[in-house]
Amino acid sequence: MKGLDIQLSRRINTMSKRILSNLSTVLLALAMAFLVWVAAIREEDPILTKNLQSTIPLKIVAPAEDLFIVGQDTLVTGVQIKVRAPKSVWQTLTVARFVARIDLSAYQIGLHDVPVQVESLTKQATIIEVVPADVTVQLEPLAAKQLPVTVRIMDSPAQGYFNRLPVSRPISVTVKGSAAAVEAVEHIEARVFLNNSKTEVKQAIPLAPLTAEGNLVKEITLEPAAAEIIVAIEQRFGYKDVSVKAKVVGQPAPGYWVSSISVEPATVTLVGGPSILGAVAGFIETAEIDLSGATENVVKRVPLNLPPGASIVTDATEDVDNGRSVLVTIGVSALTGGRTMQVGLTVQGLRPDLTWAAAPETVEVILSGPLPILQKLKPDDITILLDVFDLPIGLHRLQPDVIYPDGLDLTSLIPDTVEVTIQSARGAPATATPTPTPAPLITPAPPLSGTTVITPGLIITSTIRTTTTLTSTLEITAPGASGVFTTSALLPAPSPIPTPLKETVK
Repeated sequence: MKGLDIQLSRRINTMSKRILSNLSTVLLALAMAFLVWVAAIREEDPILTKNLQSTIPLKIVAPAEDLFIVGQDTLVTGVQIKVRAPKSVWQTLTVARFVARIDLSAYQIGLHDVPVQVESLTKQATIIEVVPADVTVQLEPLAAKQLPVTVRIMDSPAQGYFNRLPVSRPISVTVKGSAAAVEAVEHIEARVFLNNSKTEVKQAIPLAPLTAEGNLVKEITLEPAAAEIIVAIEQRFGYKDVSVKAKVVGQPAPGYWVSSISVEPATVTLVGGPSILGAVAGFIETAEIDLSGATENVVKRVPLNLPPGASIVTDATEDVDNGRSVLVTIGVSALTGGRTMQVGLTVQGLRPDLTWAAAPETVEVILSGPLPILQKLKPDDITILLDVFDLPIGLHRLQPDVIYPDGLDLTSLIPDTVEVTIQSARGAPATATPTPTPAPLITPAPPLSGTTVITPGLIITSTIRTTTTLTSTLEITAPGASGVFTTSALLPAPSPIPTPLKETVK
């Protein structure tokens, strides 16, 4: 029996040694396989260590409420980092995947080297180095006080205007900083420039903490740092803004038309007695500008026809003669199709309890475009719209909107602004009844004259003028001959081209 037990024990020991020997071999094989797998992975997606190209913004966790950071504006605003990560991860790493901060919440008064903490939001990205590793911060006791905002107006409104007292929103601010810096601040100043404005100025102005001598105090925090400054600007009594209308006489040479009229300045300020200015209907004219025979643009400085007893407000640096005249630029273009029409005004948005009046009552509209459209154009096809929606009772200067048929272009509007008076329909002050303008006499059309030159292929160019100015170019081609035929006529209304009465054949 003992013999059997001994043999069994020997067999068990032998089997155990074989199993242990095989297990170590298996474990070794598994370890080698793992190493081979890791090597393969790293060869396919290697680990890279390099600097992130962009700077990580540095956030500051504020100290206790009774402490102040001295020179906070001069502190480091960002840090550079070195990162280790797989190649595939580097392709997605951006500044947004990291957070850098210094935490001052646990620090007291004094000078401190605060370590920079950088957190990676990507688990596979490891931060190796941070530059700078720490930031030097000085903390001092916080002082604060309230001071009113002082508005300083640096220049003036336009001549003939004055400004009311400025309004600041808010009217006071909180000054925070070190005790010494806060003590040095005597007033808070907002500087406003009016820049010759004729209307209300409303601006958000940065505030400046100043000493009693007017020097800027640094290391100060203002809450809020800016204020909304409002300066009302009104016109002085005895002054009035009016539009300037160029007075053009004569017609350009045949084949040319007036394509535009501009006046610089387009408005001027009159000064005079109330009765004199009250008689001015919102605009004044220039001296006559003769366009007879013009074939190119006319640029001319012309005097203004001022009402008796009125004068022009000029800048102190402006030449006196130039101040009483305006620069008129009249565009004269080769005829392609254009028409000038006088059109009445239409208002929209007027309340039923209000009435309105405008000066001038009509404006000149210069349109250009295809001749067939211009020939059929009637004054009713054009609308000069004045939007008076929500406007209060009083005097207003408005820029009209022009509605005209498709296919035409608006070349010029004379004048480009209109003076509109809005008043109550009940108890409105009496006004003089305007004298109706007599209808113009119809003058018979003068004989037409023209010259025809006959060559192969016929091309006829004609100039047509009506009681409203109509100019055009018309081409007609016929086989076997060509010629140029020019006509001009004063017609009571647009009509087909008449047969020439005189003709010379060469």
